[in-house]
Amino acid sequence: MYVELLYTHAAPVACPPAALTPDFILPVSLEHKFRHKKGPDVIDAMINASLEVRVCSSQTKTVLASAVIDLLPFGLGSSEIEDSSLTLQPADTRELFKVLQGSKVSLRIRLMHQPAPSPPVSAVSNTQSSSGSITTGSAAAAAAAAAAAAAAAAAVPAGPILEPYAPMSTEEAAACNVIEFTPLPASPLPQQLTAAANNANGALNLSMALHLPGSSSAKAVVCGGGCLGDQQLAWNKRCRAYLPPGTVQALKALLELDQPLLLEVARYLQGPADSAADPAFANYHALLQLDCAAEQLQDPGAVTACGYAMAVGCASWAVQRGQLAAACLPPYTPPPATARVKAIEDAPPAPPEGQPPQCPWQAAGTRFAVQLKLARPLYAPWQPPAKPGRQLADVFPAKAPAAHLPAPTAADRFRAKVQEIAKELSHEYAAAGGGSSSSSSSVSGLDAQQQQPLVFELNRSGRYLAMKSQLKQMLVEVVRERYKAAGSTPTSAQVQQLYNDLYEHLMDELKAAMAGLAVAQQQPQQQQAQQQSSSQVDPACSNNTGSRKDLLDSSEKLLQLAAECEAAGDVPRSHALHQRRLLLLQSADAWYQYGTFCMRVKEHTRAQAAFREALAISQDHSPAAVALACLGLALALGKDVEGGPEPAALEWVEVLGHSLKDAAAPAGGSATTTSVLPWALLALLYRMQGKAKEAQARSCHQEVVRQSKAVLAASSCSIPVAGSGSSGSVRSSGNGSIEDAPAGGSGNIACPVALLGPAAAAANGYLAAAELNLHLKLPALAGQLLELAAGLKDPASQLASRMKLAHVAVAQQSGDTERALQLLRELAEVGGEDAKLQVQVLLGDVQFESGNLALAKQHYRRAMQRAPDTCPPRVYLRLGTCFMASGDAAVAAEVYSSCLESCSSPPSAAPGSADAAGPLFAEAVAVEVGGRCATTWMGLGVAYLRLTEYRSAELALSEANLCDPEHPGVWGYLALLSLLQGRQADADQALTQAQRHGLASPTLLVELGDAYQQCGHFSTAAALLGKALLAQDSVQVRCKLAAVLLAECDYQGCQQQLSAAAALPATEAEQQLLISVLQKLQVAWPHL
Repeated sequence: MYVELLYTHAAPVACPPAALTPDFILPVSLEHKFRHKKGPDVIDAMINASLEVRVCSSQTKTVLASAVIDLLPFGLGSSEIEDSSLTLQPADTRELFKVLQGSKVSLRIRLMHQPAPSPPVSAVSNTQSSSGSITTGSAAAAAAAAAAAAAAAAAVPAGPILEPYAPMSTEEAAACNVIEFTPLPASPLPQQLTAAANNANGALNLSMALHLPGSSSAKAVVCGGGCLGDQQLAWNKRCRAYLPPGTVQALKALLELDQPLLLEVARYLQGPADSAADPAFANYHALLQLDCAAEQLQDPGAVTACGYAMAVGCASWAVQRGQLAAACLPPYTPPPATARVKAIEDAPPAPPEGQPPQCPWQAAGTRFAVQLKLARPLYAPWQPPAKPGRQLADVFPAKAPAAHLPAPTAADRFRAKVQEIAKELSHEYAAAGGGSSSSSSSVSGLDAQQQQPLVFELNRSGRYLAMKSQLKQMLVEVVRERYKAAGSTPTSAQVQQLYNDLYEHLMDELKAAMAGLAVAQQQPQQQQAQQQSSSQVDPACSNNTGSRKDLLDSSEKLLQLAAECEAAGDVPRSHALHQRRLLLLQSADAWYQYGTFCMRVKEHTRAQAAFREALAISQDHSPAAVALACLGLALALGKDVEGGPEPAALEWVEVLGHSLKDAAAPAGGSATTTSVLPWALLALLYRMQGKAKEAQARSCHQEVVRQSKAVLAASSCSIPVAGSGSSGSVRSSGNGSIEDAPAGGSGNIACPVALLGPAAAAANGYLAAAELNLHLKLPALAGQLLELAAGLKDPASQLASRMKLAHVAVAQQSGDTERALQLLRELAEVGGEDAKLQVQVLLGDVQFESGNLALAKQHYRRAMQRAPDTCPPRVYLRLGTCFMASGDAAVAAEVYSSCLESCSSPPSAAPGSADAAGPLFAEAVAVEVGGRCATTWMGLGVAYLRLTEYRSAELALSEANLCDPEHPGVWGYLALLSLLQGRQADADQALTQAQRHGLASPTLLVELGDAYQQCGHFSTAAALLGKALLAQDSVQVRCKLAAVLLAECDYQGCQQQLSAAAALPATEAEQQLLISVLQKLQVAWPHL
């Protein structure tokens, strides 16, 4: 047997034959050199060539086994390829060939060159000289690259001394790459193509080329040899191309801009030029686009992209229009003019001037399947970002756990049971007495006729026996507990003394219950109802002795009232309600909800303290950690918050981000909103730190992209338009963790961003993070996240509406009302009916919050006309406010009544509870105010008050007072209503309650002052107008106060108010009012 080397474009080279040794070793050695011209294409020639080692039979010359060596490493900067155990593959399965099964051969390939004599150099680049030679050698076998076209490889004569050759510098080798282009079958084919192939008698071949970006000339990877068969176009080869560092960077830039790769396809006639003609060559020379490469090759560690390239027109037309710099496939060579040849296909008719020529590939919709493979990934395999040195507990120390109360003893349980029985007996006692008991009533206060039915009923129902059995059992437990702990047996006297003590306790509790019942029966029914309503929200009434359920109910009521005050613009009272709630319920959820409220009202110092307190109570409270991380990013950015940038905040934001990332990691590996959001915040964090954290920023961005793709791929259902009723969210569960929430109907108050389901939110983690920051009123930070969100692909345009709504919110919160309105109008033009309804609501919100109530009223009315049953309550409340401002109280009353009818029940759950389904991370937005709330009833009552329908106004205001017994506005309007009805005493009581609860509305204070002035109560009117001045200074109020002081004969005070009013800017009507009061003062006080 002998060894043979077969290299591309070179004749086989063989060694002398040899026989196998007893150890089955073939003692052969072969060394050979091949020569090629140096030039710019030498690396391409090497990586497209191959070296085959064959073991042949010396008798039959049959190839027994072979192995192919890939010369790809030469394209990546290597100058030597060595394999000491290259496995040979038998050429057949017969016994003759199995003798070499598992045989191995040792091989080394080296690049060598002969240096030029002058000037002396240590290494010659493949682009520096076209003279000289490159030679490869090996101890066992050697090969060299073949010339690309004309030059044939030839043996190098012995003589010159060769030196190792480096095809490129070390820096270039580290940054270069090799791309492998493989055309795959294409179909469907143009109908005329098969006929043209038949007319060419098998001489028609096709070529395809891949354009390489970043080169001044039209460089491409050209792959020929395409042929027709079975209605398909197929290639049987692949082509490689060397990518220098500049081309690699240009390719990355092209893919990052989401631009397609360009290809060309053309057909050629093989053989003599005068054998046939192809007049339709220009029509079949087409430009193709490959769109899948950007998405596939940008994945970390990805080296392969497969997809379909589609024709976009003829290449000549693309060059003419500037879409393509130049075609890279060779042009068509027509036959000589004197030759008489047959055309394989007639050229299509010429198009009209300015129109593109007909492209058969484009007309047939041919899909060219291609595969691209890189030797190295454009982006290194993903590595998680390094964790910070500090842990969450180091930055935010946890609070010491509260001391647990001792477990109740048997005696405690006995006393609690006694209290329960005493309360039950007192109710039975009251029922038997018919409610006629006096303050001196006692247990024996019933006569015999009343006691007899009571005793009979207790015995008949078995309740007396049940009470007796329960007390007896508990009494036994008390005795056992007391004397078992002492380790002694009680005497009869000790047991009797214990029984006496417990019996005395029982009788004391019964007497106390009866006394309390008698006092309660003396109280007026209305006062008792008010106390009962007030006790629902007053933490002092509970005194920490109520049950856990009572505390939670009171907490939820306070939260709902705080949301109503926030929606009505009463920020101070909302603050107070949140703080009362914190006194009642010291929980992480309560602190978190207070912190988000402070974010919405731009009190960031308080918000940061609240979030830190929530984390100190529960370090697992992810919503507080997310909100605090967003606030920290805003502090570092120096926008949206008070003061300048605080770079130190980035340190603890990084700790929070990694803690959230670890806590939200999906158990099954599937992406969710909660898992992608921390990565988005970390990506922005590292991006803000510049080049020092570039690797970490890229790692986080890659994870956001990966999870976004996973969600889009897994989502098979259509995503509704933003703002539709089938939205879902993420919420905070009762223990502070994050979980996906079911669909809910809650919206928001001040931020026009409606959320979709969890899958859609995770489809773009940057968008979800931007929406969260918008709910926290951080538009500058949201704008940066939206810039990152725009770079993520959205093939089905599932998130286009959400993106535009987020940009609307950024513009609105930044004060750019015109930009917000423009975006909303654009959204209305492309959306469906649901989108148009949502846009009308948002247009109304933008106009309302910018103070343009007339236009806001128009948009709200259109929204109600489209879908009166699905409009959120805020549409009704704001529309009613607009009509009241324009003086149309009758229509306002109808709007408020419609709100009460369409919202028959308040929200089913308050945020933070187990069943709450709010927007992203639960309470990041304010609680949606229910339709049947104090604000709605008060609006209806004020509308009836303006219409002088006092009876209806009183009923509506009474309902508002039941919803919120501490609302100062409700008490104020009740006082005004009482004055208008001539009930002075009731007005004084209502005014006392209004002032007690902090009445500060200047409009209402002025109205009350006018009413008291008309009743002749000038001192009260002056006090009310003075408070109105503290809330809002104006010429009109000072003139009114001056008139009241004039009526009280306080001429000096009147003069002071008029002097202050004269210093203020005034309208013409206000100036006339000022002059009128001044003239009256001059008449009353001639010495002025």
